[in-house]
Amino acid sequence: MKLRKVGNSLGLTFSKEILLKAGLTGDEELEVTASRGEIMLRKKKGGLTVEFSKAEATALAGRKFETKAGESALEKVRKAAEQI
Repeated sequence: MKLRKVGNSLGLTFSKEILLKAGLTGDEELEVTASRGEIMLRKKKGGLTVEFSKAEATALAGRKFETKAGESALEKVRKAAEQI
């Protein structure tokens, strides 16, 4: 495999065989880690990220779900979970 110039960057092209072996279809998000002489690619693990205001985070941490901030935080979680 050869590292090639692509615009102002460098890139690799993977064969279909290698992608199949790795279980990749070409539409995944990947985690990239690097150390001297090595680059590691992994499928990004599924997960859910939800941003809360300070009041929402405090309400969740204090298990105060009945408060306005608690209800708002739970609603954000419900909406995010629906998108999975």
